[in-house]
Amino acid sequence: MEISTLRTVTPNSAKKSIVRAFKKKRPLFLWGPPGIGKSDIVHQIGEQMEAKVIDIRLSLWEPTDIKRYSVLRSKSAQNGLGCS
Repeated sequence: MEISTLRTVTPNSAKKSIVRAFKKKRPLFLWGPPGIGKSDIVHQIGEQMEAKVIDIRLSLWEPTDIKRYSVLRSKSAQNGLGCS
């Protein structure tokens, strides 16, 4: 199945979606051109949730580097919040 539509969101609605996905332990893909504030939004959420943000730039990794990497941890599991 091909996804033919893209959803454009404001920074505030992106924050709400990210927080909701984190609370439900659901993965979320945040995509956009460089310099629009994607990482800043995730870092702000991390501060608000008192969670550690791990910033991963997948374009800089080889597929074998990612093979065994866990993405998301709850606050009870060492305060981790994944970001790519």
